[in-house]
Amino acid sequence: MPVSIAIDGTSNNVYVLDRSASMGPDGLLRRAANVVRASLAELGPDTRFQIVAYNGKTAALGPQPLAASDGAKEQADRWLASLTAEGGSNHRAGFRDALAAKPDEVFLLTDADDLEESDVRAVAALIRGPVRLSAAVFAGHRPAAVTPLERLVGRFNGSVRYVKP
Repeated sequence: MPVSIAIDGTSNNVYVLDRSASMGPDGLLRRAANVVRASLAELGPDTRFQIVAYNGKTAALGPQPLAASDGAKEQADRWLASLTAEGGSNHRAGFRDALAAKPDEVFLLTDADDLEESDVRAVAALIRGPVRLSAAVFAGHRPAAVTPLERLVGRFNGSVRYVKP
């Protein structure tokens, strides 16, 4: 089943894309980028978006969210194609930069549901105002116990989808 991101028509959406080395095997980074592309194709012209990619550091598509024009979507497509999977994962930095864009909705795409409780507290402390957090984890299976990531997104009206690699 293909993965899709259900954006509920909010006006400012931020995609947070894990580009750590573990996203390289099995083409996970490419798959996650394709999910972002498909979601962007569904955005209307009144919607704004930003993409934050992270490993040990972060990089953003631009200095601020872009209107979802055809030109901006093409720019995003080229930028996504330039990303490589390398380094470690700093989920906290990815969320920090995503939340700096003052989003209505944040969607994390990663291969590991490995947030620590300290990460959850730090991310929750950064949130100022209403925001919906959701995630897709390209790990293949849901852990037996509720995870810190699931608790975090649950606090902010979102959900976590576990996607088979």
